[in-house]
Amino acid sequence: MAHILKKIVTGALLFVSLAATALDLPVRTINGRQYYYYEVRNRETVYGLSKRLGVTREEIVRYNPSMADGLKRGAILYFPVDEFSDRIPAADSLAYPEPEGSDSYISSMPDDMFAETDTADTATTSQADSTGVEIPAKGPLAVVCIPGGEFESKRAQMALDFYRGFLIAADTLAGRSGRVDVRVVDSHNPGAISQELLDSARVVIGPEDATALAALAGRCRDSHTYLLNLFVVADTLYTANPYVMQANIPAADMYDKACEALGSEFPGFVPVILRNTAARNEKDPFTACLKQHFSQKGLPYVEINYVDRLQTADLAELDTEPSRNYVFVPSSGTLAEFNKFAYVLKNFRDSRMIRNNADDTGTTGRRAEIFGYPDWIAFRGDAQMLLHQLDARIYSRFFDDYDNFSSRTIDSEFMRWFGKPMEESVPSQGLLGYDAGSYVLRNILSHSGGFDPLWQGAFRGIQSTFRFVRHPGGGLYNTGLYLIRFETDGRLSARTL
Repeated sequence: MAHILKKIVTGALLFVSLAATALDLPVRTINGRQYYYYEVRNRETVYGLSKRLGVTREEIVRYNPSMADGLKRGAILYFPVDEFSDRIPAADSLAYPEPEGSDSYISSMPDDMFAETDTADTATTSQADSTGVEIPAKGPLAVVCIPGGEFESKRAQMALDFYRGFLIAADTLAGRSGRVDVRVVDSHNPGAISQELLDSARVVIGPEDATALAALAGRCRDSHTYLLNLFVVADTLYTANPYVMQANIPAADMYDKACEALGSEFPGFVPVILRNTAARNEKDPFTACLKQHFSQKGLPYVEINYVDRLQTADLAELDTEPSRNYVFVPSSGTLAEFNKFAYVLKNFRDSRMIRNNADDTGTTGRRAEIFGYPDWIAFRGDAQMLLHQLDARIYSRFFDDYDNFSSRTIDSEFMRWFGKPMEESVPSQGLLGYDAGSYVLRNILSHSGGFDPLWQGAFRGIQSTFRFVRHPGGGLYNTGLYLIRFETDGRLSARTL
C-alpha cells in the first residue's frame, strides 16, 4: 500500500468525472404518477447507495424523507420518473471500485488510475474572478496539497484522513453533471506544483506549513489562482493577497461574534469571569474582549479571582443579588482547570434551581449558566457529562455531532472503504477533507469549471461552515462560527452565528 500512497502524493493526476446518469430501476405507478423504486438491502448506507444509483444523498432524502435517519433493510425508495427522465447516461464517468474485504479504498485502485493523463481535451474558459480581473483560460482543475512519506506518524495519518475524506466527497458527487480534475501533490516538495499546473488550476488547497503557504500564496496571486487555507489558523495572508481564502474565522472576529452570542443567548444575564490566579489563564484575550464588550454597552460584569481551586465561598458575593441571573465564563479552557471549578458551579446552579422551585412569590432570576470554549468539545467521560448537566454553551469554529445521521454515515463509509476508523482529532481531519472536497467540487461543478469564492454566501458541511467575505484590499476570510449547546438530555445542538 505504501508505494501506491507515495504515488498519489508525488504528482499523480486523478480525474473525477462527475456526470448525471439515468436511473436503471424498475418503474411503479402510484396515484397516476410513475416512480422508479428500489428496495434497500442489508447494511446499505445513503452514501453507498447514492454511488450505486447515481443520485445524490440530498435527492435520496428529498424524495424519501423517512430515510433521513438512516436506511432500513427492506424499505422501498421512490424517485419520480419525471424528475429524472431528462438525465442521460454518462459515457465517461469514473466509477470508483468497490472495496474488497478490509483492503483500503486507495490500495484497491489499479496503478494506472494514477498515471499521468493527457488533458488536452479538457475544456478551458476565461473568467472574471471576484476581484473583477479577467483571469487566463483555465480548466476545471483543483490541486490538493498533502504531505508525502510513508504515513507512519499520527500527524501524517491525519493528513491521509483528510485526503480520504476528500475522496468520499468526490464519490458522493459522482452523479452530478460536469467534470473536475484533481491533482494531488506533496506539500513537502516545493517543486511539486509546477508553474504550468498552477496557471491551469482554479483553486489550490494549501499546505499545513506556514512558510510553504506563504511561498505558494505569492505564486497563486501571480497565476490568479485561489488558495484555500484550511490548516494555518492564525495566518494573515488574506489581508493583503486577493487570492488567499482563510477558512478559519480570525480570532478577533471570532471573539466579537462569541461576545454578541453570549449577550443574545443570555439577555439580561451578568457575566461572571472566573480567573485562577495560580494558572495560565490562556483565555484572557477572550475575557478581555468580553469585558470591553459589556463596558461599551454600559452593562455590568463580575470578575472573581480564586487560588488554585474554586470554592463555594468564592461565590458568596453573588447571592447578595438574589434576583440576578449569572453566566459564568472561565479564563481557561483546559480539562485540568475545568475540573477545578465545574462541580462548584453545578452545586451553585442546582441550589438556585431548588430555590426557584420553592419560591412561590413570583420572584424571577437565580439562574446560573456557563459559557466556554472549543476545547470542551474534546472532553469525555465525567467532564462531558458535567457539560450536559450544566447545559453549557460554547463557541467553536467546528461542530461535529457524532450522533448525527450525516456524521455517522461518513464514519461508516470511511470504515467500509478504508478498513479503519478516522484518527481521533478535533477537528476530525477526515470530516474536514469531506467538507473541503464537497465545497470545492460543488463550486467548480456549479460554475461549469469555474470557481467563485463568494458562491451561495454560505456552505454548511458536516463539521464546517464556509461563509466567505472579502477583506478590504485583500482576499477572503470565513465568518462562520458555531454556538454549541450541551443539552441536559445528552444531545448536542448548534446554530451558526
